[in-house]
Amino acid sequence: MQKKIWKKSICAVLSTLLVLSSATSFTAFAADEETDAAPSAEEFFSSEQEFNFDESDPMVSRADLGASDDDSIWYFGEDIYIQRGRHEIVRRSLDSGEEETIYTDSEGMDQVVLEPRLAYIMKKDTIYRLYIPTRQLEPVFTDSALERFYPISNLKIGVYLTNPEWTRYLEETGDTENEHGIPERFEYIVNLVTGGKTETIGYRGEGLELPIWFSVICRMVATALIPDLT
Repeated sequence: MQKKIWKKSICAVLSTLLVLSSATSFTAFAADEETDAAPSAEEFFSSEQEFNFDESDPMVSRADLGASDDDSIWYFGEDIYIQRGRHEIVRRSLDSGEEETIYTDSEGMDQVVLEPRLAYIMKKDTIYRLYIPTRQLEPVFTDSALERFYPISNLKIGVYLTNPEWTRYLEETGDTENEHGIPERFEYIVNLVTGGKTETIGYRGEGLELPIWFSVICRMVATALIPDLT
């Protein structure tokens, strides 16, 4: 009788250990699943890919996400990314409500723009590129005149740099109204592969050319209002 009880006890212990071992393996697999499914950072940055601005609209309140009015939020399907304050970026699952920390920064982040694979983070005068699947972080642009930026692709960003001439003029005169119309900042497209900057105008580097139909409509309206125009 004692032998049977002993055998049952051993079997129960072995079964428990087997379940725990399986659970541990599954947890480890789930944690590594994102890294295994994604290309390496070297592969991802080997060719240009447009930045993903295509967010979804799940209609979830900030209160339900535990986000304050000052937190930045990005929605991509069932995954929601939240910049909590200036020191943390988390990913929250709409299905489970679970959160995982993507990035923490003790110094504080001044500007963040992200998509599911990539985040650009500005700290003081430097912009960093974070490859989210592997958490690889690297500085990609530094300039003491840096004001802000916007992403274009995984290999290009747009930056706004303060015009040093304007800075000197403001310090000397205190003319905040800029009576002489000195350019206060310049906009550049930065190639993160070569480091080269190209001065640009317009929205995200595009020229301010208006479509033909816009000009036609404007002329039709003007003609209707002022018959003698032609």
